[in-house]
Amino acid sequence: EIFSMGKFDLGAESKFDALRPSIKARLLEVLGLAPNASVWAMTGCRGGVNEGIWFVKAHGRPELVLKLVKITRIATNIPTEAENFARLYKEHPAAFSDPLLALPFKAFRCSGRPGAKENDLFVIRKSAGERLAEWLASKLHQQQFDVVLRMMWDLGARLSEYHSRYSHLQHGDFTLSNIFFDESRNQFAFIDLGGMGIPTLDGDVEHFSKSLALLEKKHGQPRVAEWDRAFRQGYAHGTGNT
Repeated sequence: EIFSMGKFDLGAESKFDALRPSIKARLLEVLGLAPNASVWAMTGCRGGVNEGIWFVKAHGRPELVLKLVKITRIATNIPTEAENFARLYKEHPAAFSDPLLALPFKAFRCSGRPGAKENDLFVIRKSAGERLAEWLASKLHQQQFDVVLRMMWDLGARLSEYHSRYSHLQHGDFTLSNIFFDESRNQFAFIDLGGMGIPTLDGDVEHFSKSLALLEKKHGQPRVAEWDRAFRQGYAHGTGNT
């Protein structure tokens, strides 16, 4: 099964923490991983709605990302991430095996004794490459401007393909921080998909353009406009618009 939802018993613990020995042992067991697998917490910015992010690496197995989120809706008309993933799996099961999308393959409702904190935990295979924001900063430092333009065109084309493949469902927060790029294979992965398909004020193309515009102060309006033009041209030529 490419996506499953289950329960995770916190035992005597009051909340989920993958570094707590009792939780780590139970977690590795339910994931079918060796007891000596490495687990470490993400440091720095982890996103506004996340309660915690951890990484798991076992010998000979893909690196995993664990993402802990609240179980309450941010608004009555907006589903929780777990509710949204369940809907997506029902409507677009193929999306959960698409390498372009970093969707979870397991989800757990974490709960324990009365008074323990309830959360949803998602298990996601870590995307190859690096966050596009960091990749872009590195290429600009090296003054590889042509490489950046080609990437922007390719990114637009991939976004167009994604929209075509999944009934024009929007990512919901399509920015440089929510895209991974593996330059060696010229492959993208869209991450942080908890809001996929939920209506937003701007579509993905406009949202991405607005996020690029924030870089004008540092890199100049003409250069950023060139990136945006390449991105939109790639989108226009993608499979979603042919």
